[in-house]
Amino acid sequence: MLRKSMRGVMKEVKKRGREEVGGRRWKIVSLIVSLLLCVCAAVAVVQGSLECVERVIPSAPAPNSVFEVTLKIKGELPLVVGIVEEIPEGFSFEGTDYEYYEVSGQKIAFAAINVTEIRYKVGAPSSGEGTFMGNWIDMLGDKEGDIAATTVIVGGGGAGAIGAEITPTPTPAPTVAAVTKASRVIPFLEAGKEVGMAFKDLDVSMITVKSNKNVSNMKVIIERMERSADITEPLGIPYTYFEIKLEGEGIESAEIGGRIEFKVDKSWISDNNIDETTVTLSRYDEKEEKWNALPTYKVGEDDTAVYFEAETPLFAIFAITGERKAEVATTPTPTPVTTLTPTIPTQSPTAQTTPTRSPTTPSPKPSGCKASFVFISLIVLLLLRKRRGERNK
Repeated sequence: MLRKSMRGVMKEVKKRGREEVGGRRWKIVSLIVSLLLCVCAAVAVVQGSLECVERVIPSAPAPNSVFEVTLKIKGELPLVVGIVEEIPEGFSFEGTDYEYYEVSGQKIAFAAINVTEIRYKVGAPSSGEGTFMGNWIDMLGDKEGDIAATTVIVGGGGAGAIGAEITPTPTPAPTVAAVTKASRVIPFLEAGKEVGMAFKDLDVSMITVKSNKNVSNMKVIIERMERSADITEPLGIPYTYFEIKLEGEGIESAEIGGRIEFKVDKSWISDNNIDETTVTLSRYDEKEEKWNALPTYKVGEDDTAVYFEAETPLFAIFAITGERKAEVATTPTPTPVTTLTPTIPTQSPTAQTTPTRSPTTPSPKPSGCKASFVFISLIVLLLLRKRRGERNK
């Protein structure tokens, strides 16, 4: 599928005219040579393994705003991955700090070389909704796949939401969000597709759901709660507890999981001397009556909070916890003890002459990457000769 997408991108570029393509020929050839040389260098060391590529949109885009999209490339380095992102109609590509990319219409092609994250900016329209789609190919592992589609609605409210319910807290605590309960409704959740929902004034800023079966009129309810006596206490210092419930047609027979993006107040981290790397989202297993820590990653921060993301196979009761920084014990410096050693006269040994051998210079070993470079150069020369022949006809 990705190869078809790349062919489509090249066809659209060719439509711009022979002069424009000719003017960019050396740039494209240079990019190909650089990419192949990096592949050669990576393979010469060790072959990496790509697991997947995920798209993260931290918050719902505001009307006419520019927001950031993050592509997370998960796997073992070295990695050389081709990625094609397609942004929705009405949205515009506003640039990226990443070096290796090409743009054609609503598609952006990235050459991800030994990186685990790519960020790019998108301009939102004044209203409406759109779905971000993409796919990838692992050039070292010879495999490809799709990036889960993500639907957003401009102006907040969450993707696919037609209704929202919010219960305010009269007097919120300083480090607790100002809203205790909120809900979103997804009219139709297609099997295998991801839908993201953004929340404001909650500890949870976004929930992304994915089902193995089609679900209609699914309601996602999130509510902050207090830990009851029959629920064991999780490891670490608790920040907050909350529960996520799902209601809708087909919920009972479907397996629904997803990602949860949440924020932790910086004042709580500072007041409790919390190590950011230990902040974890845990899910409570009612059958086994225990907490299961979920894979949790830091995704960003602002002036007041640090943002994290965790993956969960299902939705239930959750806890955000952290652990204090380890205190470094100070070891007193021991006082040195002076020991008197008696002096024993010694005889000077007779010097012996040792024959000196001339150093042997090792013969240089041939480089496999150098041979690959020669092969790549021949391919580029053949391509250029072929193009010159076609142009002279």
